[in-house]
Amino acid sequence: MARMFARGTINQPDFQNNLWTLMASGVVSAFNFVIKLIVVRLFGLADAGIFSFAVAVAALSCVLVLFGVRAFQSTDIRQEYSLNSYIGLRVCTTMLSVVAVTVFIIANRFEASRAIVIFLVCIFYWSDAFADVFMGDLQQKGNMRIAGRMRVSAFLSGAVVFGIISFMSRSLIFSLISAVVTINIIYTMWIWVYRSQFKKVHVKLNITAIKKLTTSTLPFMIAGIFGTFLIMGQTFFLSFLHTDESVAVFTILMMPLSVLTILANSFFLGAEMTKTAKIYESGQIEHMAKRINKQFLLAVIVSVFTLLCAYLFGIPFLSWLYNIDLSLYMRDFMLLATGSILLMLFPILGAALTVFRKQRAWMIISIVIAVIVAPINWFLVERHEIVGAVFATLNIHMFLATAAYILYRISLRKCMLKLDRAKV
Repeated sequence: MARMFARGTINQPDFQNNLWTLMASGVVSAFNFVIKLIVVRLFGLADAGIFSFAVAVAALSCVLVLFGVRAFQSTDIRQEYSLNSYIGLRVCTTMLSVVAVTVFIIANRFEASRAIVIFLVCIFYWSDAFADVFMGDLQQKGNMRIAGRMRVSAFLSGAVVFGIISFMSRSLIFSLISAVVTINIIYTMWIWVYRSQFKKVHVKLNITAIKKLTTSTLPFMIAGIFGTFLIMGQTFFLSFLHTDESVAVFTILMMPLSVLTILANSFFLGAEMTKTAKIYESGQIEHMAKRINKQFLLAVIVSVFTLLCAYLFGIPFLSWLYNIDLSLYMRDFMLLATGSILLMLFPILGAALTVFRKQRAWMIISIVIAVIVAPINWFLVERHEIVGAVFATLNIHMFLATAAYILYRISLRKCMLKLDRAKV
């Protein structure tokens, strides 16, 4: 207590790091919510479905861009790899993602307008993913507040520009181009202003270091690809099996829970994750476990509050906001809201497994879950459309959260046994 309120004030670095991390996650969540709202209101459900599909493609491609590096970088307490190595790998993964999305578009023979929307949405999120490597370096140095300000200004500016251009031009493509240009300008300015923080970075490809780093983070990326595909799979299934309108309705029902997921990931993968890694590195396993349990409790409290708000205000508010009658989907919405508890717990478990360096085990588990569950979910969506997508989503969250919790408990038990043997 004395440490927290030394000299009568809150511990400023920790307070500001957590505050700006939460603010950044809030702005990113608001961005996704507002952009979807603008698209539905101005361009209709069909374009909203195309946009939602593009966001799903971008989310999957960003897993390849990120390559599991942020989680590894934020827990690289010994600074085994230099920032140049992280940037070099990010350059390679970004180029690989561009090729992958291009092949995906050509293979599916999308019409030109849909292909352009997919590319522009991907470029927007790729820009954020590329800047993420600099945020990871700031996180290592305890400067998450700077990283938070970067994201707040970038996404806030992107949303404002997108909204203004949408109302003026009534063109989804032109609005996306404007948002892409804006976010790149903002991130470039921030990185330039804080260039002294990044050890005079020169983008130099050290092949040996990049290969070693790739080997360390590849399991994270593979697990992320399978996990993200499972979570976003319902959007893909609806798009290929049904209509763009059904995609739009489903993503609207998912919107509050998607926002909750972004908040959870941003908080638990932010300043808290590096602190947890430092505690683990110092051998304070019991202290680390208590810290994670407190995060579990916080996640459950937030989830229960969200569930209550969803029951009281969810469907009426979304129906009014999007000008669509969603009253027939009350049961589906509440089922998704109930799954929010799993949505909140999963980022904590993922962060814990990263600290334990259980990436290979989680990769294998993710692949096994994908092989078992994906065909079942395809069948559910094919037969029952939006209702099937709802139950498919619950399947994924249940399997992923349960498997992650079991692996976490096994890993924690092994660490505790190892610690007890060392004391003897």
